[in-house]
This record gives sequence, structure tokens and C-alpha cells, in this order.
Amino acid sequence: MKAKLLPLDKKYYSTEIDIVDEKGNTVAGISLWSNDYEPSIREIESWGLTQDDWDNNKLVDDGWGNMTPVRETDYKDPGGHFERVLVYQLAQIIVNAINKRKPQLETDSQGHPNHF
Repeated sequence: MKAKLLPLDKKYYSTEIDIVDEKGNTVAGISLWSNDYEPSIREIESWGLTQDDWDNNKLVDDGWGNMTPVRETDYKDPGGHFERVLVYQLAQIIVNAINKRKPQLETDSQGHPNHF
């Protein structure tokens, strides 16, 4: 059994982790969400920016021909649809913990887990 962090979708609803069996079939999923305000590096890069751009509040075109500090723009969806740094870090911890797991689950004759 392995875990894989799924890529971001265009409209963010949660950070998704798939749990896959030895054949690559998804057998479970984990969905994470937080109301933390800081965007993850994956989200920042999806906006065409770097972590340094965000940290230094780089001036960017606001779409109206003005230069505005990035944290004051509407890069972040007003509805809060962006991946938070806390959630991304937690997802990485979960994926690493599952993928380093030594014991195997007991399976039935068809290879399905008997319990989790």
C-alpha cells in the first residue's frame, strides 16, 4: 500500500491523498482542508510566482495596469479556494508516514484488505 499526493486542480477544494494498492488501484482517499491564511508553495507556483515573490510581497500587475503588492491582489480566490501551507505540509507528513510503513495489511484471497 502506498500513498500519493494528488496535483492541485484548477479550483481548490481540498488537498487530496490517494491510497493505492500494489496494483495501483485507489483503495481509499484522504482529504485535507484548513482555514490558515498562507498559501502553499504549490499554490504560489501555480500563480506563476516564487516563494520569494510571496515572502517579499513582490509588486505584480493587478490586471488593471497597476503594480500592486502580491498579498493585496486577488490571486487568492475570495472564497478561500487555495491550498494552505499547513495543509500541504501535513499532507507530505501523511504520505511519507504511509509510504515508510513496514507492516503489510492482511488480505483476503482476492488481495483485498481485511482491515485497515
